[in-house]
Amino acid sequence: SSVYTSGSFRGSPLIAAVVAPALTVPKKLSQDPKESVLVAGKFDGQKWIYPGNPTHKKQILYSTYPGPMSTQLMTYYDNSSGLLWWTPDTDANPKTFIFEGPNVHPQYYKKGPVMAIAHQFECLGSMGYQPQGACHQPYPTVLQQYRGDWYTAADIYKEWLLKNTSWTRKKLYERDCSPIITQPFALFQDSTTWWYKEKFAPTKLLERVSNWSRIAGGIPAATTFFGWEQHGTWVAYDYFPPTGGQNFQRGAELIRKAGHAVFAFISGTRYTVRTLPGYKGRQGDFSAAWDKVRDSIATFWWDGQPNIQNVSWGLENAWLNMASPATVDLMSAYYKNASLYNISMVQLDQNVAFEMWPSWRNYSGYSSVYWKNAQRFLQTARDYGKTQDPWFSTTMERPNELVAQILDMPHTRLYTLDTVPLFAYLFHEYQAGYSGWTDPQKGLASYKEPLLNALARGACYGQHIGIRVSRFRSPLAARWVPQYKQFLKFQRGMGNSFVVFGKMLPAPLNLNHNNSNWFEIGSYLSQSRVATGGSCGTLMISLEPSSVTFSTARWTKDCHISQPKCTVLGPGSCSVNTTQTTQVHVQIPPKQFVWIGW
Repeated sequence: SSVYTSGSFRGSPLIAAVVAPALTVPKKLSQDPKESVLVAGKFDGQKWIYPGNPTHKKQILYSTYPGPMSTQLMTYYDNSSGLLWWTPDTDANPKTFIFEGPNVHPQYYKKGPVMAIAHQFECLGSMGYQPQGACHQPYPTVLQQYRGDWYTAADIYKEWLLKNTSWTRKKLYERDCSPIITQPFALFQDSTTWWYKEKFAPTKLLERVSNWSRIAGGIPAATTFFGWEQHGTWVAYDYFPPTGGQNFQRGAELIRKAGHAVFAFISGTRYTVRTLPGYKGRQGDFSAAWDKVRDSIATFWWDGQPNIQNVSWGLENAWLNMASPATVDLMSAYYKNASLYNISMVQLDQNVAFEMWPSWRNYSGYSSVYWKNAQRFLQTARDYGKTQDPWFSTTMERPNELVAQILDMPHTRLYTLDTVPLFAYLFHEYQAGYSGWTDPQKGLASYKEPLLNALARGACYGQHIGIRVSRFRSPLAARWVPQYKQFLKFQRGMGNSFVVFGKMLPAPLNLNHNNSNWFEIGSYLSQSRVATGGSCGTLMISLEPSSVTFSTARWTKDCHISQPKCTVLGPGSCSVNTTQTTQVHVQIPPKQFVWIGW
């Protein structure tokens, strides 16, 4: 164990964290280093292959919960067993999960990589709180071995979730989520730059959204317009009235009456003090207004200065203090105005998984106070929005378990190559998620189909799909838009009880295929789900250029066993048959979604 110090309190060293225990682990867990895997509850679930590689010069994992760590676990495993490290804590105490290679701090860790958890207790005076005389860890730290992979580790954690927390209180079908979520709308990211040329005509907004709906096969559309804010994109000051003023409100009203929805991002707990020369938009200085409210809403460093940071796109932003009632009032006003302007869905963006900063003034630290206020604010904002519009929904950039029963759905990025669906596996039947914005990923043998691969990963991991509208103008659009439309239809139709409401089962399947690398390069993606009635199914797609045949063990756990049935969502055919009672043989066509129901 060790103690980190940072700054001082009244002339004495300030204890920032207690790291205990710190465990040296093997650089690799088996002969093949690629079989050594670290998975942590960072964002959607992050994966590192061979994290103990001696050549690593940087920290592999150094992420704080609550915040970038959406769940309180990390596991290091190979193809037979693993080590699980987790904290059964229901009170949002801040803690940092760490995996460091031997080259990061060689003076401390000479024998190999280190796994550790840094505990930032309020009683220590860390994270902005006043030190106390006695200090005890308010939750246990659990370290255990298990047989299996990260799914097994997640099952251990989920057992605790179900028995001890309110974060899984209601299944998604029991919650009052809007049709945007339960009968999934097509989600799009657009901009307002074209709207200036149209002189802010409300009907043009409706025409725009209706067009995206037609591209999606006539499915209702929820569209976010970047640049809707009064002072420009991401300018987190006095958002309303939005760009175009009352014309925006009227356009959003027309969109809502047509059965579509307007979707807006706000810049989280940030306050723009001024724009900087590099900002691509209207310049503005809001420092006079900031000076009037700073003392009541800002976070402060221990030297008494407000926490103000410059962001890469040219804004000087202050971080707000969610422990302050004035901040809660300010944030709540944003959401109330959004619903009054006919905005049906609001995303808390920029605060990744509601990441916050400590404040040393008045000892209002990064703690359970923050999160109780955050939970209360999000619940109140959602409740008020629904009094104005029953479709009103809330989202947030990246998930966090503490708001799984409050948010309608988080913005996930399960199309990226270093992710695993850990959060979705834990919470899929309790909270929806949307994979936005389906950006192409390099590094796969299937890179010739980058957009189809990104779409496939989001869809097969049970996410709603968000698309940048610029993708439809790509010459490659014809190679993925048909599959996109087929998935949306399936998600709203025969697959609704599975991919929207179902419980996620472990995957990938234990496949027998003549190309041993085909799953590793992303050619095949699948997830199984149990529908509310107890039947099972798997959505899959092959990105291989020709049909693929494989065999797998037949499911028995959690499923009502029946003869499997294979359905191609697009053109082509598939086949599935069983031998005896244990094996299933499947043939699927190339580049088409296939559904196998059990």
